Amino acid sequence: MTDAPPPATENGLFSPITLRGVTARNRVVVSPMCQCASIEGGPTDWHMAQLGRYALGGAGIVFGEETAVEARGRKTHHCAGIWDDSHIPQYRRLTDFIRAHGAMPAMQIGHAGRKASVHAAIKDWAPLTEANAEPGHPPWQGLAPSPSAPITTCRGKWIWTTSASSPKTGPGRRGGRSRRDTTYWRYTAPTATCCTSSCHH
Repeated sequence: MTDAPPPATENGLFSPITLRGVTARNRVVVSPMCQCASIEGGPTDWHMAQLGRYALGGAGIVFGEETAVEARGRKTHHCAGIWDDSHIPQYRRLTDFIRAHGAMPAMQIGHAGRKASVHAAIKDWAPLTEANAEPGHPPWQGLAPSPSAPITTCRGKWIWTTSASSPKTGPGRRGGRSRRDTTYWRYTAPTATCCTSSCHH
């Protein structure tokens, strides 16, 4: 007769895990999610609310979004960064809160390379130019392993779409039929094959 399997609490999703001497209370990991809510790279009250709620909710590890190691390594003017000493107390406030509620704060370090100097996702990461830049947020020259070629437009696009569902009989309609509109993001695939190193994927 074989031994019975260990209780789920010993090796399951909600059991602790130790990584390089740091122990998380469980194995629930909140992945990095782009917020585009930083000011000059530093986190704001938005991050406190956004990331803090995951610590309050019981996650074991809470990742902040991709965080640039230098100002020109950001994608947008509102991306997170950690290149200036002024960021230290801003992140300390956030990480202290996360730790105080039992979670392990973590950070995704990144550099945009030739994807730098663009608008946010709401504008399809379109290249930032002098003509379309917001006041005080001019474009800048990114840094890549090789000379930066112009960004191609062969990538797909996210389109804000509204469609009407089939008529349905709903409660409170006295048997009548109503039509409900649904609004969502729809991705349109690229129309050409991307084969250049400068493609903005």
